[in-house]
Amino acid sequence: MSRRPDLAVSLDVIGGDCSLVPADSTMRIIEKLLAEGFTKQELARRLGSTAKVPALQLRRDRVTARNRHKVEQLARELLA
Repeated sequence: MSRRPDLAVSLDVIGGDCSLVPADSTMRIIEKLLAEGFTKQELARRLGSTAKVPALQLRRDRVTARNRHKVEQLARELLA
C-alpha cells in the first residue's frame, strides 16, 4: 500500500490548541507580569478564571498551546 502525501496530516494539526508545549516562555511572561505588580489572583481572573478565589493553575514544565496564547495576549495588553 503506498502512502499518498496529499493525505498526510501534520503532527502540529493533530493536537490543535490543546497540544502541550514547553512552558519556559509562558513562565517568563508570568514572572514579568508579577514583577510589574500584578497578583497571581488578578492574572488568573484576567485569563478567564471564574472561581470565587481565582488562582493561577499552570504547570511550570508544560502548558497547553491555548494557555500559552492567552498569556501572550494578556501580556501584550497589559504591557503595552
